[in-house]
Amino acid sequence: GGVGPNPLPPPRRFFAVQVSGDSPYMYVGICYEGCATSESYTPQSVVWRKHSGDLFVHGVKLTKPKYSTAKALPSIGIQSSEETAGGFRAGDVVGVLVDVEQGRVAFYCNGVLARTVSGLQTSSPIYPFLSLGAPDVSAELVDVATEPSTPRDFTKREAPTAGGWLAKF
Repeated sequence: GGVGPNPLPPPRRFFAVQVSGDSPYMYVGICYEGCATSESYTPQSVVWRKHSGDLFVHGVKLTKPKYSTAKALPSIGIQSSEETAGGFRAGDVVGVLVDVEQGRVAFYCNGVLARTVSGLQTSSPIYPFLSLGAPDVSAELVDVATEPSTPRDFTKREAPTAGGWLAKF
């Protein structure tokens, strides 16, 4: 696993990675200070798993939803497919929006909201986290020009600052 060198500053931050490789052993999310990087998921992390779409929240597995976000939003023209239901695949851009103040994290696949989690531990610094559990998987940090829409109950977006947080990651 790997942890970003700097904690995510409040009130909220977004980062995204481009996914490569066929193995399902990749996890993207956040972790707290002191998280063991030798493990894919721990009581100190919140991660989303490639392919299965399972979430691991503080070491507890939550299975993928029985429906995809895409199927729930046909009126805005999002096409439903197996790729959008649950997990992410090679070629996808996985986004993670962390609301440090509200203790929430949202996961996106190619700009479409896939999963949200509340109950983050806000008393400890929160870091970006990536676990590559097989030699054929990789991820590259990407600069996303526009942040996806803000989920309900998240702190509203601030105006970006020059050289922002991403430049330090």
